[in-house]
Amino acid sequence: LFRSIANEVIKHVDCSILEGHRGQERQDRFFEEGKSQVKFPKGRHNAHPSKAMDITPYPINWEDRERQTLFAGFVLGVAKLMGHKVRWVYGHQIKMGW
Repeated sequence: LFRSIANEVIKHVDCSILEGHRGQERQDRFFEEGKSQVKFPKGRHNAHPSKAMDITPYPINWEDRERQTLFAGFVLGVAKLMGHKVRWVYGHQIKMGW
């Protein structure tokens, strides 16, 4: 699912996939650091295949909120045109379902 969305997005906008699947060590570390709300294996990144993908426009500029917002809308539009139901959360993360 996410690979097909990313493959279509990259045809139009240069972007970087930051993370798809996340293993137990990284998930639990993110939980301890407050970067995730759940421990392994309850995160959407922990599923096989992953039910979450972190994606951002390239080159990465976290300060350009307008660019991030426009990119999010573009990714959501591409996903919808492809018939996928996804949502955008946390500034750079796309998740399956609602």
